[in-house]
Amino acid sequence: MKITVKQIGKIHAVLGQLGLAGDKEYKANLIKTYSYGRVSSTKDLTFDEGKRLISDLVGLVPQPDYERGAKMRKAIFAMAHRMRWEVPGANGEAKVDIERLNNWCVQSSYLHKKLDDYKYNELPKLVSQVEKVQSDFLKKI
Repeated sequence: MKITVKQIGKIHAVLGQLGLAGDKEYKANLIKTYSYGRVSSTKDLTFDEGKRLISDLVGLVPQPDYERGAKMRKAIFAMAHRMRWEVPGANGEAKVDIERLNNWCVQSSYLHKKLDDYKYNELPKLVSQVEKVQSDFLKKI
């Protein structure tokens, strides 16, 4: 199946976001890589090649809200450590039990979704919630 017009547009849009739209040589080499040397133009890609290329390119686009929320996610991780929501990690060091944390978020947090699914503007309230849970935990020990 041939690549769609929508896919071609998405590839060009994401290349633009990455500042690579004007670099024809780079784009041709990228297309060759994703087509295993078969073609050098987006219009000649297959649907699956286009899908794979789009997925990989989108992953390179900076996610400012996610990055801005990293500090709040780290605070939540620190509280999870204090509450001993941990599993053994490398070299015997404890690491946060992500599965437990995500299960708590889905079941008990105010938006009922996994930690990484919270947007930047939603994280302050989640941090407050986890602080309350941590406070209650620390009172019990």
